[in-house]
Amino acid sequence: PALIHVSSSAFLDPIIDALKVHNRYMVLVADHKKAKMFTVRLGKIEAQSEFVDGQVPQNVRANERDFYGRSDVIFRHIEDHLHRHLQLIAEKTEEFARAKNINFVIIGGHKEMFEKIKKHLPKYLRDKIRGEFVTGLNVPLNDVFLASKKVAAHIGQDKISDQMEGVLGGA
Repeated sequence: PALIHVSSSAFLDPIIDALKVHNRYMVLVADHKKAKMFTVRLGKIEAQSEFVDGQVPQNVRANERDFYGRSDVIFRHIEDHLHRHLQLIAEKTEEFARAKNINFVIIGGHKEMFEKIKKHLPKYLRDKIRGEFVTGLNVPLNDVFLASKKVAAHIGQDKISDQMEGVLGGA
């Protein structure tokens, strides 16, 4: 805003306030085969990592001799592989997030994976999840980044409106 400030030192309050609005956040996008994670600060990707694990079976057909009428056995088998895959993703995510001072987390991928991903993340990261979006992992990183920026913009707007309510409510 237009203002005049006369002082013998630099007036940095507007810059500091603007930096507070643009918090560093992490985006985690995962599916049955791989995971991508990156941090965003001031509208740019700072760091990124990718993890590929092809251990979750995609197209399992039952051997009639062993599994005839036992689709529950196949389902449990796939879920067990998926559980181990998500544990590895959680470990890699924790390693990636360590010492990065992340303010919030946005997760992406297939909608049915959101709760499973959340369940496997460490509590301190799970508590920081503020948004989610649906995407595939085979899309370019820039498209994932733009989708995450839209979610982050909504989160930022919510923070700003909460701050304004606190200021206006106290008046």
